[in-house]
Amino acid sequence: MTPLSPETILQQRYTIVKLLGKGGMGAVYLAEDHALDRRVAIKILPRRLSQDPEIFARFQREARALAKLRHPNLMHVYTVGEHKGHPYFAMEYIQGSPLSTLIKNAGRLPSAQAVHITGEILSALEKVHAAGIIHRDIKPGNIMIDEDGRAVLMDFGLARHEKDAALTADHTVLGTPNYMSPEQAKGEPLDARTDIYSLGIVLYEMLVGSPPFHGKTSFEVLRQHIESSAPPPSECHPDVPRELDLAVARAVAKSPADRYQSVAEMAAALASVHPQATLLRLAQDSHLDTDPTTFISRGQFDFASTVLLPGTIGSVAGRPAARRARWMPWAATALAVIAAALLAWVLFRPSPSHTRAPRHFVEIRRQGAETVRGELLEYEHLDDGT
Repeated sequence: MTPLSPETILQQRYTIVKLLGKGGMGAVYLAEDHALDRRVAIKILPRRLSQDPEIFARFQREARALAKLRHPNLMHVYTVGEHKGHPYFAMEYIQGSPLSTLIKNAGRLPSAQAVHITGEILSALEKVHAAGIIHRDIKPGNIMIDEDGRAVLMDFGLARHEKDAALTADHTVLGTPNYMSPEQAKGEPLDARTDIYSLGIVLYEMLVGSPPFHGKTSFEVLRQHIESSAPPPSECHPDVPRELDLAVARAVAKSPADRYQSVAEMAAALASVHPQATLLRLAQDSHLDTDPTTFISRGQFDFASTVLLPGTIGSVAGRPAARRARWMPWAATALAVIAAALLAWVLFRPSPSHTRAPRHFVEIRRQGAETVRGELLEYEHLDDGT
């Protein structure tokens, strides 16, 4: 299609500002939404993907389904429309950089950061898969890292309901060769496990710096996805934990039956490799803000935080008992010291003054343990993730 020029108006609501990018699946424009006075991204699909009435109807149905989904790591679809025979949808405009740019600039990412980003996308996919939708084009270019470090899954131009997710009407396999699952490469029926495979390839690329399969042609790359096994990331970089090698290998297994059977299962496996304490800010009388933070904010009023830690002390999922036993005595000693310090503070604390700094209260929830609530005095992130 002919590129849209600035000032082009769509449905008397959106005014095109500039072209943000384009590819085989269409073009994305920055536009002004005059109805709600905000900037949006407009994705316009090429005519070749919408000439078939069934495909066009399917696209509209799935785009409307996505418009109903809300998740902090999921790009929001606002409206669906048509411009001179080209279907389009207006979506959230996110300022930041694609994950592909982050990997290119850094060379590769630390394993903890790679796992964190993967975990956020898994969380978004859980919402998408629960609605019966498959993304089908998970790749670094479709994951945006915004200015706050939040990973956002974008570009649902190929998204389909599970029952429709194999081929287009003309039997053309759609997707990006470097990240396509074997069943997608062969044009077989797809389910949510194809997204797990693609995200496993993305995780591999974050850890190594490049995807596992390369070739001069798309056919060569697709053939490797079908026939070849990806080498362990630690083979290229020995600092990658062995447990992460195993997690990646299972995610990119050739047979869907050998992979993680759900994104929740994959998320649990990754959490056992890099368990992290995540502070979820909760201002008094407000809704829960689920954006992870790496610091404790303080304002002019008291507010609470919820600290979510995987597993119970001495029982972190996926860790051998012998390994746990080595640090349990140290943990007991640390707890005794903390208890003594708290007792001393209670007995000898100074009298309260008329002016006091804002306090910070926390709620600590561990799987398999009772919730603990109290005032936060100190927070330390230990090497083992507790």
